[in-house]
Amino acid sequence: LGTFSVEIEKLDLANEARVCDIFSLYLTTLSTESEILTGIAHYLVLKSNGFNPQGFSAFIKNSTKSDAELFQGIFEKTVHIIGTCGNYKLPILEVYQSLLEHIPSKNEKLVMPLARSVGQLISWSDDQPSVAPLVPVLETIKNLLITQQWVFSQYTIETLFPLCCKTVSQCNPNNETELGNIIEVTTQLLSIVLNFHSFRLTNRYHLINSIICFYMDVLSNSSHVSVNAVQNVSRLIINYCEPSTSSTVSKNSDAGLHSKVSLLKKNLRRSVGPVLLKYIKLCVSNFNPLSNSVRKELIGSIYSVFALLSQDELVTINASLDHAGKTYFKKIYEDFKTNGKWRED
Repeated sequence: LGTFSVEIEKLDLANEARVCDIFSLYLTTLSTESEILTGIAHYLVLKSNGFNPQGFSAFIKNSTKSDAELFQGIFEKTVHIIGTCGNYKLPILEVYQSLLEHIPSKNEKLVMPLARSVGQLISWSDDQPSVAPLVPVLETIKNLLITQQWVFSQYTIETLFPLCCKTVSQCNPNNETELGNIIEVTTQLLSIVLNFHSFRLTNRYHLINSIICFYMDVLSNSSHVSVNAVQNVSRLIINYCEPSTSSTVSKNSDAGLHSKVSLLKKNLRRSVGPVLLKYIKLCVSNFNPLSNSVRKELIGSIYSVFALLSQDELVTINASLDHAGKTYFKKIYEDFKTNGKWRED
């Protein structure tokens, strides 16, 4: 890697087309694990020096598609250096994403490396000026949560929550576009977790409560978050309050479906209170309250919280509020009964 880096530095971008063509030809000669890893090292150097070689993702696919053991070895070694590759932190993320896109079906030996990689991603942005390069990786993880559910262990699913929280918290608050994009992709990812992996979160409601409250704090401290970002936060809350059972109950079992939904909602009633308390607190706060535009987008999801709660939980929540909170609670609950509650007429 070092020798190749020195040689590349002797070239300038005027030679880019020639260098990239030679590199593409070079990739066709690689077949063993050590050769492919050497090719990846060369790719890192090229990218870090401003070159943009094409066809790398296709190379990864074609060179590993018929050899699960080969893919596993390359994936494990790539994961190992995600957080320790110094000047190559941006291109290694591209390599990692290419590998994620081509994970072969049902290789259980990839479960642990993926879990480690998510942990590595949490610290990846510590010394980076922007978290925007993480967006394509998060998009790929979103797809895998649907198409390759087997590769996500309980640990990996739970680690996605601090990954999303850390990524949003690392955003530049003055970069409204980046913040909005990161909120959108992370809330969409977590909504997919709720819809397709809900069985893993039955006793993990504190994770969901914490990150929803975190998003509401972000919205209260950011004056110009995009409408789409706020709507995605609202959708996350609705998905929390209206759990999907598609991943745990047969579609042919109506009785089982009804029983499962009832049990999930019973557990949720006991746990979802902090979301409503946080919303009310931020609405009546004298310091960075939620703006009217944000409240307008979130109120539908708050109605879904009200729809879930029984009278006992409502009494408990009301008792936890101060005078201003009780007044606002009464107002939005009356609005819910008038405008938000489903009625046959």
